[in-house]
Amino acid sequence: MKAGSYQAWTRPRPSGGFAHISGAMLFDLQLLGNPDAAGNADVIENRTLAAASVEEAARAAREIVLNTPVPAINGFRLIRNGLEVFHWFIGQEDD
Repeated sequence: MKAGSYQAWTRPRPSGGFAHISGAMLFDLQLLGNPDAAGNADVIENRTLAAASVEEAARAAREIVLNTPVPAINGFRLIRNGLEVFHWFIGQEDD
């Protein structure tokens, strides 16, 4: 297939280490430590998460928090386009 052919331009390709996911959105995932009395928590780690919806991203992030071997991680915050769209801490009731 030639590089200038129509098929070469329309075929989905991985970009930046992410596999092509139709309709995927990128989220900033902040893994958080223990909240203080005012409810503020330190950011332990920043990651990027690709998911088709906020619900799917929240479900994946919850699994990451619950299965991360770092004991200081106690919750997460999902950010999309600079706005927080979801947050959760261990022990918090599911919505």
